[in-house]
Amino acid sequence: MSSMSLAKKIGFTIAIALTFFVVLAAVSYVAVSKLNSSFGDFSESVEEGNAASDKVNVALSMRSNIAEYLTTTNPEHVEHHLEMYSTLSSDLEKFTREANNDKARKALKDATALMEGYNSAFSKIVDLKGKQSQLLDEVVRPGGREIKDMLKELLAADQAKGDIAGAFATSSALQSMFEAGSAINSVIVKYNEEDIAEAKAKVAELSSKLGVLKDDYQMNVDFDESLKDELKERVLAQSIEVAAGFSKGVDELAATLKSIVEIDAEELRPVGPQFVKKMEVFQDTIAEHQAELKENAESLQATVNFSVALISLVGLSIGAVGGWYVVRGITRSIDEIVGRLQGAAAETLVASEQVSASSEALARDSSEQAASIEETSSSLEEVNAMTEKNAQNAENAKKLASEARVAAESGAESMKDMITAMEDIKESSDNIANIIKTIDEIAFQTNILALNAAVEAARAGESGAGFAVVADEVRSLAHRSAEAASITAQKIENSVQKSERGVEINQRVAENLQTIVSHTQKMDEIVGQISDASAEQNRGVGLIQTSINNMDSVTQRNAAGAEETASSSRVLLEQSNSMQRTIQDLVAVVNGGSSKKSAAKTHSSYSAPVENAFDAAPSRSSGSRQNSAVKDDAFADMWDN
Repeated sequence: MSSMSLAKKIGFTIAIALTFFVVLAAVSYVAVSKLNSSFGDFSESVEEGNAASDKVNVALSMRSNIAEYLTTTNPEHVEHHLEMYSTLSSDLEKFTREANNDKARKALKDATALMEGYNSAFSKIVDLKGKQSQLLDEVVRPGGREIKDMLKELLAADQAKGDIAGAFATSSALQSMFEAGSAINSVIVKYNEEDIAEAKAKVAELSSKLGVLKDDYQMNVDFDESLKDELKERVLAQSIEVAAGFSKGVDELAATLKSIVEIDAEELRPVGPQFVKKMEVFQDTIAEHQAELKENAESLQATVNFSVALISLVGLSIGAVGGWYVVRGITRSIDEIVGRLQGAAAETLVASEQVSASSEALARDSSEQAASIEETSSSLEEVNAMTEKNAQNAENAKKLASEARVAAESGAESMKDMITAMEDIKESSDNIANIIKTIDEIAFQTNILALNAAVEAARAGESGAGFAVVADEVRSLAHRSAEAASITAQKIENSVQKSERGVEINQRVAENLQTIVSHTQKMDEIVGQISDASAEQNRGVGLIQTSINNMDSVTQRNAAGAEETASSSRVLLEQSNSMQRTIQDLVAVVNGGSSKKSAAKTHSSYSAPVENAFDAAPSRSSGSRQNSAVKDDAFADMWDN
């Protein structure tokens, strides 16, 4: 191996080291590939676990959506339920196909079956809710309104005729109708058996009182034919007929509400806990698979660590031994060459000193020109300072415009909030109007009760005289309440109209603010453009100043300096030739040949050029031309740099 060239020795050592690095890289690549595969499986498993948790959340969202539908009967909840069920069903089907064991697959199938039953039960509730709405809109509510209207018509007729007993019986039936309507509304809001029973009882009481009204009327007509009233007879017959349909509708409504409650309690509520248990089984299988993947990855990691450590230790040992052997062979040849290079470097130093002296003269001449250019640079700095101040002012103007824009936009947002508040005030006024209407109805019912009390007082005779006075006062109070409610309703109507006027004015103000915001945005953009232009101007002045600073060098050719530099260059050329021959000896050593013969030739020949170089030293008369050449070369170097 001693006869091998330096390149071959180094190449052989590097080849051995690379071989071990290749082996190490191959082992690491295989290990990393397997670890990546394990990590990929583990990541997929984690994603499956997260997806399973998401499915439980979806199920909870479906339950919440159904609860809101039962309260509001909003069709949007039905569409939302179908979207969530479709997504959940497809995800469960995907999980079932990708399940890696029978336990997980069975749990997912059971969960799918549970959600299918859940969706089917909800479809039943949707149908029943439709039936409920149909009964309310087509039977119960229209029938109740019709019965109230006919009873009010009968009450007005009896009062006009002075039939106190008939008016009392009619008002009693009307009160039963109001109570039946209230009980039905309670059942619709929240279902319970007691309210159902009360609603049915009130409807039966209404039918009974209508029958009593008809029987009393028929008995009076049989006793006195002159009391026959075709209007009353027709209204009573029609009221009894409508009451029969109303009672049937209430029974169907009660049965529908009961079916909805039973389906919710028996088919919907139990599904949630069962679905969670099935998804927990699926999550447990995922956790078991993750534990198995973790154990395999840890085992593979330990094996890889041992293999990499062993290969690295062997490679480092061989590399250290080979490197020591190569370095020892190189050092012996390099030491001899270094000695010759030191001699040549010493002679190069002498020539460099001459170049340094010329450079000093060049520097003195350059300082004179630098002084004049410095004055120009100072003036330019003042211009630059003014430009920077202008750019800073433009930037401040840009900030102020931006702040004005933000303030205008904030004012627009505040105006939007004010519009919303005015709309809320209008809505509150509408609600108060509805309350006043309710007070008017209460006054009407109070008047009816006072009338009934007067009838009872009339029946009681003298013993009921005091009660009659109280009844008159109650009627008077009800009359005043109705008048007050009417006056309040008119004032609230005026308030509603003013609120609407305020909403319109706020909308116009909001439009004006939006126009201000638009103009402020345009002004902000224009100021931003001015700021950008000022910044560009500042950068341009900076570039000019940099160019002036670069021009702070020598611009005239100095002939004396050029001659001196040329003479020094010839000396350096000879020294370069000597160094070139020395380098050839170094190349011979590197290529494996003998360097003793070429070293002797170089040693005997490199001193002569040095003597010729010193003999050719420049005279004093050529000093000015040498300084000029040095100055030109320095300027060229500074300009290029």
